[in-house]
Amino acid sequence: MEGIKRKRLTSEGLEVGELPDIESDTKTLLKKIGPGLVWSAAAIGTGELILITRNSAMYGLRFAWMIVFLIFIKFFINYEVGRYTVLTGQPIMGGIAKASKILVFWFAFLPIAWQVITISTYCVNCATLLQWIFGGRGSLAFMATIIALLTGLILYFGRYDTLEKFCTIGTSFMTLCILISAIVFTPGKGYGELFLNIIMPKLPQNPQAWTDMMSLTGFVGAGCVGTIWYSYWLKEKGYGFGLNNNKKDEKGIDVAVIPGETPEEVRKGKGWMKMLRLDLGIGTILTLVVCLSFFLCGYAILQPRGLVPEGLKVVLVQAQIMVQLIGPIGE
Repeated sequence: MEGIKRKRLTSEGLEVGELPDIESDTKTLLKKIGPGLVWSAAAIGTGELILITRNSAMYGLRFAWMIVFLIFIKFFINYEVGRYTVLTGQPIMGGIAKASKILVFWFAFLPIAWQVITISTYCVNCATLLQWIFGGRGSLAFMATIIALLTGLILYFGRYDTLEKFCTIGTSFMTLCILISAIVFTPGKGYGELFLNIIMPKLPQNPQAWTDMMSLTGFVGAGCVGTIWYSYWLKEKGYGFGLNNNKKDEKGIDVAVIPGETPEEVRKGKGWMKMLRLDLGIGTILTLVVCLSFFLCGYAILQPRGLVPEGLKVVLVQAQIMVQLIGPIGE
C-alpha cells in the first residue's frame, strides 16, 4: 500500500506531507465512523457499568451534574488528542514522548499501571459470573486467569476492524437494553429530579460522599487511558495522516508528518476535523445516553431494594437490572 507523500522538512526537522483527502458525501463519512463507537464501548464497559449504578444506588440522582460535566469535557479532551493524531499521523504518546520523558511517566506508566489493577478486577468479576453460571463450581482464581489469557490472545492477534465491529454490536445491544430498562422502571418524578440535579449541582455532605463522587472522574468516559486509546484507534482507522503512515524512527515510533499551509491542505484538514467531530460526537452522545440510563437504573431498581454493587458480587447485583426487565434469564 502506498505510503504518505512526503515533500520536505521544516526548520524544526518536521516532515511536511500531503494530507490524504476525504470525501464529504454521507456514505464516506458513515464508513469512517468507528473510533468514537469503540471509545464509547470502552467507557460503557468500565466506569459507566459499575461506578455510576453504584453511585445512584447509594446517593440517588444527587451527582447527575458531575456525570454530565465529565462527559462534556471529555469530548474536548478527546478532540484535541484526536486532532494531533489526524494532523501528524502519530498517536498522542509519540508526541508526549518528544515533549518530555516525565510526561510519559505521568500519561503512560501511571494510568497503565492503574489499568492493570482495574482490569484485573474486571477479570475477577467475569470469573464470578462464570462461577455462578456453573453453580459455584471451579476456582475463581483459575477462571480469572483463563479470562485474562484469552483476552490477551484476542488483543495480540486481533485486528482493529474486528474490534470495531464487536464493540459496535455490543454497544448497540447494551444501549438498547439499558435504555429500555431506564424508561420502563424510572418513576415520573425521577426525570424531574434528574433534570434538577443536572442544572442545580449539589456538593457532597461528608468525606465518603466526596470520595465516591470524585472516583467518577477517573472512570467516566474510560478515564485517561481511554483518551490515549482513542488516539491509536484513529490511526488504525486511517484518519488523516494516520492513513498509510508506516514510517518509523530509530526507536520504532511513528514519524510525525504535518500538512503544508496551502489552501488545498487547509481544505483537507477542515474536512478531517469535520469527520473527527462527527465520530467523537456520536460516541459522546451514545456514552451520555447509556451513562444516564445506568444512573437511572441504579436509582430506580437497586436503591429501593437496598442493593449496592460492591465486592465480588458486583456483577450479580448489576444483573438485577436485567432481571427486572426480562426475568431470571437476564441474570
